[in-house]
Amino acid sequence: MLTNFALAQMAVNPGKLEINFSRGIEMIQAAANAGNHYVLFPELWTSGYPVVAPEKTSIANEEFIKVLRVLSFEKKIVIGGSFLLKEDNNFYNRYVLITPDGEQPIVYDKIHLFKPLKEDQVLTSGKKITFKTYQEAAIGLSICYDLRFPELFRAYSAERVNLFLLAAEWPISRIAHWKILIQARAIENQSFFAAVNCVGKTATDTFGGNSMLVDPYGNVVCSGNETDECLLFTDCDLSAAETYRKNFRVLESQRKEIFNVH
Repeated sequence: MLTNFALAQMAVNPGKLEINFSRGIEMIQAAANAGNHYVLFPELWTSGYPVVAPEKTSIANEEFIKVLRVLSFEKKIVIGGSFLLKEDNNFYNRYVLITPDGEQPIVYDKIHLFKPLKEDQVLTSGKKITFKTYQEAAIGLSICYDLRFPELFRAYSAERVNLFLLAAEWPISRIAHWKILIQARAIENQSFFAAVNCVGKTATDTFGGNSMLVDPYGNVVCSGNETDECLLFTDCDLSAAETYRKNFRVLESQRKEIFNVH
């Protein structure tokens, strides 16, 4: 069975929550009308960087998520992306994955905070990995800088994850790393990888797009360019990951007792 994806590569206007959210709703409607099963957004896609007015932003995002849950149910579409959210007096960069089955969204808090952007001065780091099984997908969540830490994806691999989702605001100055690392994470874990980046400029950064879906062999199934907003439509057969793992048993050769991998 083919799973259809819409990767929402968008320009995020920092602090312009209503504008960003309205643009996202348009993309969700277009994705649903085209018969997609997933629509995936970049990192902090409603608010962007720098993080300002976090309390106000979190309250707005909670309301946005309520709207998205209704849309997910009505349109029978999975919606994913990261938001600035507050819990227990701490602010998190939180990936929220909403499924149309009406269950509570699955959430993942960004573990690896990017100190050059002073994320660690505003945000609290996540403490655990988060994965979910939904239909044919065993999904592992991640956010931007996490991509540089292969142990996160290895931990997901140990849980038989076959689809990595990543939301990012990745700069064009390091976009070569983005491409290589996504392919590497897919290859070494024999998993599909859907990564969504933003485009455009802020006062301090230019983002590099290149949102992409990569298959377990490392092949780029689809990719956006470096500059333009777009809604990338693509599909894949997620069962191909397990077939590949059975035919080429790389993961069985791990020496977990040496490298302390569980």
